Amino acid sequence: MDVDREKSETLGVPVQNVYDTLQILFGSAYVSQFNKFSRLWQVIVQAEPQYRSRPDDLTQVYVRSHDGRMVPLQSVITTKHESGPDIVNRFNNFPAANIIGGPAPGYSSGQAIDAMERAAKEVLPDDFSYAWSGEAFYQKKAGGTSGLVFVFGLIMVFLILAAQYEKWSLPFGVLMAVPFALLGALLSILLRGIENDIYFQIGLLTLIALAAKNGILITEFAVMKRAEGMSIYDAALAAARLRLRPIVMTSIAFILGCVPLAIASGASANSRHSIGTGVIGGMLGATVIAIFFIPLFFQILATFSTRSDKKRGPGTRDMKLHRERRATELKIASMNMELPRAKRKSKAVRIRSLFTAVAIALLLGGCTLGKDYKRPTVDTPQNWRFVEKDAKALANTAWWGQFQDPALNELIQTALKENKDIRIATSRVEEYMGKLGVTRSDLFPQVGVGASAGRQRSTEVGPTGWSPTLSPTSNTFQGNLNASWELDIWGKLRRATEGARADLLSTDEARRAVIMTLVASVANGYINLLNYDQQLVIAKETLNTRKDSLDIFEKRYAGGVISELELNQSRSEYEDTRAVIPQLEKNIAQQENALNLLLGRNPGPITRAGPLTSWSCQRFRRGFLRIFSNAAPISVRQNRIWSPPTPGSP
Repeated sequence: MDVDREKSETLGVPVQNVYDTLQILFGSAYVSQFNKFSRLWQVIVQAEPQYRSRPDDLTQVYVRSHDGRMVPLQSVITTKHESGPDIVNRFNNFPAANIIGGPAPGYSSGQAIDAMERAAKEVLPDDFSYAWSGEAFYQKKAGGTSGLVFVFGLIMVFLILAAQYEKWSLPFGVLMAVPFALLGALLSILLRGIENDIYFQIGLLTLIALAAKNGILITEFAVMKRAEGMSIYDAALAAARLRLRPIVMTSIAFILGCVPLAIASGASANSRHSIGTGVIGGMLGATVIAIFFIPLFFQILATFSTRSDKKRGPGTRDMKLHRERRATELKIASMNMELPRAKRKSKAVRIRSLFTAVAIALLLGGCTLGKDYKRPTVDTPQNWRFVEKDAKALANTAWWGQFQDPALNELIQTALKENKDIRIATSRVEEYMGKLGVTRSDLFPQVGVGASAGRQRSTEVGPTGWSPTLSPTSNTFQGNLNASWELDIWGKLRRATEGARADLLSTDEARRAVIMTLVASVANGYINLLNYDQQLVIAKETLNTRKDSLDIFEKRYAGGVISELELNQSRSEYEDTRAVIPQLEKNIAQQENALNLLLGRNPGPITRAGPLTSWSCQRFRRGFLRIFSNAAPISVRQNRIWSPPTPGSP
């Protein structure tokens, strides 16, 4: 679809209007939104499907020009059929073609990636390039890092051994066993024809610790023999001779444990072959070959270290001074050990007594209780102003009965029985009453009784059959009686009872608040409903009056007495009054639904005792005056537990 811009401008049609028309009718456009049913709805403009399914539908579309004329859209656009791909693949915003493949049997993924890169360099033109994604991308990204990980593993082992032996030279002798393990691992996978993949490299990283283990066993024992006074040569031979058996045993045990990996079959067998074969070959190299070279490396490095110490004269003198200072400290310590034991013993006894006293004080301090709870006193007046002292309390009376409306009384009684919130609040009060009873029961002795009975029949007694002296049936009866009483010495149970009682009172206060709110909401909603009824009656009467006035104005206008402006004003007043009636009916329906929700019923009409006439207005006014005239002081303790009046009460 092409737009002829020159022709569009010649006809006075803006090009933007052409594109907007195509977008709105054949695509869609968001124009507005509105609220309905407590949800936000979007207004989207779009042509019906039957008018935008074919190219011929463009002939039915018109565009408005600058001078207001409607120009056919077909006159400024041209359409033609072309074929193209359904999906255009792009990679990094460039047109791309996806090539998915895998290595052939006997080749690794790295070899397949290298082959693809060589083919791309030979075949693709100069303005084409390639890039990897998915698993190949991460493999290329992580490639070459195995050597770095191996080097850092060696450094970590070296630092740990240097800290252990407190020398920089001996760890080299231990790490010299690693090359023999690497040689064995490489020979093993070469003999089996396994590729050098990531799994084999993980096995090489494991061989660092396994090979160093053999070196540590010999070197550590040689250092101990050297400290006992042996020469370097004798210490190395003794260590190799004594540690040969543990090295061989541990190596054989580990090799046998890796055999299942080397001969595995089934899913992921190749990865297990790589790890198992590499580790087994490395352990064989570290055990069979390296065990003969580790003593040699120890002798060379220890000899070099000894010669270096001899060349450092000041350092040797410092060591002598350190040894003399250490000997002096040992002598002073031995003299202190000869002090009177009685004096040290008495001092230790005093210290233990002090710690015991502090522990007992802390224990007793943790068992102390706080002060008893006392209800705060509220300074309330004895009676309200302008009210007699012996008048009834407003909160303890069915104050809605003062309106003398039987329909209102029935609605409130129904709400008190059927409202779900009151049921929930009442259930919570009963729940906390049960919790209070359970908590109080802990103050009394607990008695438990149990009994059990069993019957067993034997199929055979002895190897020769039934014994005439024994019965094949045996009965077992058991009974138990237990009693316990927790003495509330520290007041734990009493405090728990006080807390449970406080929870019960607070829950009951919440129930009373729910009842008061519910009754007030029902009464307020009922009065508003009567008010809407009266407004609807007034609106309908006003509408009749406006209708009569409009008829008179139309006759006077027909007779030429009044102007058209006065007639339109009368007609406008009539329409305004008629528009008020649907809104009032909607308000009445909403108010009835709200009342039914409070009553626990489905939406529906609400029965009224009568319209809100002048007599009923006076009745409500007298009810309010009677309520306030009978109001009396409300004591906090008198209104702690309040229940709604029962049906039929005055």
